[in-house]
Amino acid sequence: MSSRHREAVKQMVPRQFVGQARLLLQRMQAEEDAHMEAVKPSLGDLFNRLIRHPERRLREGQFRALATAWKAAPQRYRLQFCASVEPRGRWGTVTEVRVGSTKVHKLAWEPGNFEHGACLHSLDLALPSKRLTAPTLRYTPVCHVGLHALARRYERGGDAPDAVLVAEMRLMAQGFLGACKEADARDTLQIDTKGGRWSGDFANMEYPDTDDVDLVFFVRTFLD
Repeated sequence: MSSRHREAVKQMVPRQFVGQARLLLQRMQAEEDAHMEAVKPSLGDLFNRLIRHPERRLREGQFRALATAWKAAPQRYRLQFCASVEPRGRWGTVTEVRVGSTKVHKLAWEPGNFEHGACLHSLDLALPSKRLTAPTLRYTPVCHVGLHALARRYERGGDAPDAVLVAEMRLMAQGFLGACKEADARDTLQIDTKGGRWSGDFANMEYPDTDDVDLVFFVRTFLD
């Protein structure tokens, strides 16, 4: 987070709620790290095979081994998992929707300003043909809840288990995707929950880890 945003959080939200939000993001990051450790061996084997032997097919069962390891990875912040593997296990697709900790830069901000938060995103891996082609791995963010909004959720909506917050992010993502399909698409959105409502806008966000720019629902605060 930039110094400007860090000071804003300190001034506006009591420290205890900012601390709760930071702990949530730390738990999410810990699962992200464990998830990567679970998947990395099989994913590395697949890519190394394609690099070393571009003229050969994958070994029988190689893609299935990756899909199995991926499915067994930590699931606390997972919302959806789907894998399709051909009978001999040499090719297929994997799609996972999960919430993780990340940081973003809004294009309207000054360079160097960014904010940490929780991002609902999908991960899609496809090796769609038994013919040897390079796999594609795509990261698609949908909804970003900033640190400030998370802290406000704890302050105004009361303490909540992580599973409740993840379920609320699912509602935010569904609301955003639904609004994007409307003919008179809006640029702001509020999502009602039991303890209040999340409020944000549609924004082009840059993710430093990928250098991509995506239109997402950027949740700015939580109102009671």
